[in-house]
Amino acid sequence: MLSRYNINGRTIQEEKLLSEGGYGYILKAIDVNTKEVFALKKSYCQGEERTKVARNELEIMKRLPRHPNLVNFIGGTFIQDKGQQVCLILMEFCGGGSLFDLMAKDPNSRFPEEQLLGYMKEITQGIKSLHTLQPPMTHRDIKIENVLFQNGRCKLCDFGSASTQRVDLSQIRQSDFVIYEEEWEKNTTLMYRPPEMADLFLRYEVGEKADVWMLGCVLYTLCFFIHPFQESSKLAISTATYNIPKQHRYSDKLIDFIRLMLTPDPKLRPSIFDVERILAQFHSLPYIQLNAQAIEIKNREQKLEQEMEQYNKNSFKVKKFDGDIPIDELMNLQKKIQTEKSQVKQPQQQIRQPQQQYVQRQQVQQQQQSKLQQQQFQPFSEFNQQQQTSQSKSQQDIFAQFNNPQQSFSNNNAWGNSNQWTTQQQTNAQGFDNFGFVQTSHSPSPNPFQWDSQFNQPQQQQQQFQQQQVQHLQINSFSTSPTNSAWDVTTNNTEQSHQSTQPSMNFWNGNSQQQFGVQTTQIQSQQLPVIQQQETIDLIGLNDPPQQQYDLSNIIL
Repeated sequence: MLSRYNINGRTIQEEKLLSEGGYGYILKAIDVNTKEVFALKKSYCQGEERTKVARNELEIMKRLPRHPNLVNFIGGTFIQDKGQQVCLILMEFCGGGSLFDLMAKDPNSRFPEEQLLGYMKEITQGIKSLHTLQPPMTHRDIKIENVLFQNGRCKLCDFGSASTQRVDLSQIRQSDFVIYEEEWEKNTTLMYRPPEMADLFLRYEVGEKADVWMLGCVLYTLCFFIHPFQESSKLAISTATYNIPKQHRYSDKLIDFIRLMLTPDPKLRPSIFDVERILAQFHSLPYIQLNAQAIEIKNREQKLEQEMEQYNKNSFKVKKFDGDIPIDELMNLQKKIQTEKSQVKQPQQQIRQPQQQYVQRQQVQQQQQSKLQQQQFQPFSEFNQQQQTSQSKSQQDIFAQFNNPQQSFSNNNAWGNSNQWTTQQQTNAQGFDNFGFVQTSHSPSPNPFQWDSQFNQPQQQQQQFQQQQVQHLQINSFSTSPTNSAWDVTTNNTEQSHQSTQPSMNFWNGNSQQQFGVQTTQIQSQQLPVIQQQETIDLIGLNDPPQQQYDLSNIIL
């Protein structure tokens, strides 16, 4: 059964639900006797706080003047419903819907400028009627949902947030900010909230000019069908950071009119009476006179737009801005993405061809070593020619001569005395391995003819040392390196030291026959360490045809 109420001498019966809020309902109601249609606001008071708010709204409605641009108040009362207190407010019924409903009918269309100016004039007159009260009343919740149409006329509604309070935050202690902040958060909409109410630490004065800021937000929304502070960012509101779409159909005067009403400082912001005067003379004015803060915001916006255009020319195209994200945040996001891509791309390029880079480094090292050896072997170029004609000389005698250089090289021409070779060969025969080589010594010097330090020892200690070395001597591999013509003869200790400190590479495969006058050896493919220091090699393979050969028969030490 439909409920009936007695309000201000009228018998009111509920008809249907129009809208629903957080604390109550808006119902379509009818006077049973006169059949007049009204709007009935029914608020449930849950607790003392809500009861206080409802009583304050009822008192404000009673103070409202009868004005064509305000929803007229008919009457109100408190009743008990199922043990709960309910506030009933009877108002004029507006069947034309709201500005929000009008925009929702055709979201892709835009209102003509003259139509927008007509809406603004009517809304301004409704606000002016509140500001002229004594004391002045501030609506504090002007938005497109609270502007209704009745017979083609705009009417302000919902005065639940209206107040005659004026607060100068510069005179309020910071500890009391929380009281006002909580009140405004409950009774106002953040997107429409002016800077003096969004950021209390600005210490602006909160008064009637808050309605002018909200009126600027309404005009912006009607022009571009999007709110200037869609993300409800307090920082964007306090600094008036918003974007004017580049493509629009409106005049520069109308855009500057929006900028003027969205001035952050309420002292510089125009009053509702200034707005009324501008609207009355809008067509006759050559331009809208902006204050210093509005001019600064305009210049900042134009500079940002120029930077964005330059950015688009020098980099990839940016997705068209539709107002959902602030343009400066969009640019910072794109720069961050570019930086991350460049940081990821650089190591990928380094890893892409590691083998090629390694081969290039090896070629450079080989070229440097080859030049160095050419300089070292240049004095012995004459010996190479003589060595081709003296192949009949026994290589074993030559090897034996190296075993004791102190006796063999006592004369200037150490290779001429054959008796010395015979004697040294018999004495030191046990110091050779199966191939007739002595042990390889290692030194940082690149000279392959540097003598081992063991030749400076007495003969008896030298022979004992050589016997011990022969027992442990192992020939791991022979390497005919492109940069070193000497044979590399290594022990197990040498190979282990190389493996622990140097990387290894796979050398050439195949068989190579090297004749030393004693036997022929086949060389197998093996993993050898790549070492940085040069090895000093005491004996060199002299009969390898592809390599450069050196005659050691006339070396004078």
